[in-house]
Amino acid sequence: MVNYLRGTVRVTVTGLFPERVINLCAQRGVEFWAVEWPDEHRVILTIRRRGLSVLEELAQRAECEVLIGE
Repeated sequence: MVNYLRGTVRVTVTGLFPERVINLCAQRGVEFWAVEWPDEHRVILTIRRRGLSVLEELAQRAECEVLIGE
């Protein structure tokens, strides 16, 4: 879900190693919170809207897919 008033986006990262995306976000300073691990190949988290393009770039590098919303 996109919360335009707060400027946050709920995203799902799917791939063989979604934890790589988490690590890359931490290294690049992309803030994230409310992390959920439904299974080992999928992580759901909330980020600031301004960090979405960076997250998508990092996910591509980690060979993961980003879906906006849950």
